[in-house]
Amino acid sequence: ADLLVGCKSNGVSLGWVTTTLDRNINAIRKALHQQFDFNLFDIITTIDDCDVAKPEPEIYHKAISMLNVTATGAVAIEDSSSGVAAAKAATIQCIAAPGDLKGSQDFSAANICVSDLSCVKAIGEQAGAVTLSIN
Repeated sequence: ADLLVGCKSNGVSLGWVTTTLDRNINAIRKALHQQFDFNLFDIITTIDDCDVAKPEPEIYHKAISMLNVTATGAVAIEDSSSGVAAAKAATIQCIAAPGDLKGSQDFSAANICVSDLSCVKAIGEQAGAVTLSIN
């Protein structure tokens, strides 16, 4: 949540780019509504926004179009190998942040893999590119 708030305060457009079902998104929103402001996201995608799910890059192509950004100016944060594959196939830089559930998957295609997103800080967005700092 801190990373997303930092991104927003630095003018970075945010998308929750997922190919899960809308009912799953609603369940997550309901479960976390007191801990997290989902209005931080400029867009939230679901499987209804694409013909094929991740690892195909279609949803990322759609998201960068919806956000009016370029693939080279975007950064994806993914928690699954299929998400990393989708981001990389869309030529988007990718930070892998595997959780307990998918931590044993292969994240070698990611640009960087972190165990905790607290080490990632948003610096801002310039000339259509996101700038992040990773400590």
